[in-house]
Amino acid sequence: AHGQGPAPQGADAGYVGMGKAYRQYLLQQQGVVPLKQRVADNPALAYELTAHSMKIFHAMKSRRLDGQGRYCVFTTFAQAAQIMATLKAAGIERASYQSTGWNRDGHDGMYPTRFPLDPRLGGSSGFLAMRDQATRLGHRLGVHDNYVDAYRLAPDWDERRIMMDRDGELRRGGIWGGGLDYWVCAERSLAWAKKFMPQMKKLGLNGIYYLDAMPRPLFACHDATHGHPCTRRADAAGIRALLQYA
Repeated sequence: AHGQGPAPQGADAGYVGMGKAYRQYLLQQQGVVPLKQRVADNPALAYELTAHSMKIFHAMKSRRLDGQGRYCVFTTFAQAAQIMATLKAAGIERASYQSTGWNRDGHDGMYPTRFPLDPRLGGSSGFLAMRDQATRLGHRLGVHDNYVDAYRLAPDWDERRIMMDRDGELRRGGIWGGGLDYWVCAERSLAWAKKFMPQMKKLGLNGIYYLDAMPRPLFACHDATHGHPCTRRADAAGIRALLQYA
């Protein structure tokens, strides 16, 4: 925040002091509206602040380089619906669930491909029944999703949308459920978002739409065919465009 106000001094010249100074900068210079003000006219956000937040982990594969690990089911959609009823009966009136591993091949199993919803968990009919259960109980349901990772085994894999490093190699991450992870160029991820996010909206969810690893550390994509500047700023612009579309 250099030039925007006094820098933290003395005992405040640490991470906490830096955080407070940056907060003041955001409020005073950038016009960021604090959460306590936003909830006043946003009932959905107000619900989330007072609800019990719970992740329901449905399924995932063991990690293998080729993405062909063993598929393990932990919680089917029908079992999740029963868990919701049990929690309601125990006195939890407000709950916000994050459905994780609902997508094809489970958690991190086949991005960018998401559909069809995995039949081993109950398919689309089972998922919608789980959603309806949450609604009947006065609870909210959202999902865990991801637009920064991609795997070669996915039917929607497209090498032209992957970030390239300065040596001309595709930028790789770790090894997860789908195998070796490749980082999607933020500017090119929007095309996948425009294909899948409308399908997500049709599921009729009313909870948090959680985009995992977003934002990740910024890197310059060196693929000249993408048409964007080779800068970290361009990476940030791509992430902002994706979030604005969501």
